[in-house]
Amino acid sequence: MVGEPERGRCGGALPPLALIDWRLRTKAPLLSTSHPHPENSDDLSEASDKASASSLLHLVLSPLVPENLLKKRKAYQALKATQAKQALLNKRKHQKGKQIQFKRLETFVRDSWRKHRDEVRLRRMKQRPGGVAVPQDHNLAFVVRIVEIKGVSLKVRRVIELLRLRKIFSGTFVKLTPQSLKMLRIVEPYVAWGYPNLKSVRELILKRGQAKINKKRVPLTDNVLIEEHLGKERDKKIK
Repeated sequence: MVGEPERGRCGGALPPLALIDWRLRTKAPLLSTSHPHPENSDDLSEASDKASASSLLHLVLSPLVPENLLKKRKAYQALKATQAKQALLNKRKHQKGKQIQFKRLETFVRDSWRKHRDEVRLRRMKQRPGGVAVPQDHNLAFVVRIVEIKGVSLKVRRVIELLRLRKIFSGTFVKLTPQSLKMLRIVEPYVAWGYPNLKSVRELILKRGQAKINKKRVPLTDNVLIEEHLGKERDKKIK
């Protein structure tokens, strides 16, 4: 309609400056004033022009948000962003080494099957309590762990810890007694053991033997190390 401001494409009113320009062109009062209305049309037109001009000047000169408030908002937002970044860095620092581990369904099935198998095997051992006799010719055994123990029963895990086989392919010497043979039967699917002889022990020491020298682990590759750092056993050498 004629005499009304044009609408934007989105249906809303035009910006304030366009509205002011339309009011000035149509000589319509922008803001209501408390002055009494003049009686003749010339005074009304003059008063309307003055009111429109004063309103336009007020809108142009006075900002919507004070500049100091905008600066405070900007500084506050920068501070909050810095604090959030620092908090994220601290969280990552504390959680370093604790990465999220995802497990497949097959892993849970395997662990459950292993636990059930151990429980059945141990129950059968209790039903048939016949012990293994200690061999007369050998009183020492060398035990090596050959399988991972994830998902095994608690009893098997405790025996593995008692035998000091915390890592795969780690070995230890075990004195053969009825109690130690019972422990070896409990962890039988996860270890391999046998009777060591002089040749195998010598090769094991030469390949994997280590000595603690000056609080450091040093491989035993030479008799000089044994002579210098083994104290009372200096006269004994690896032959």
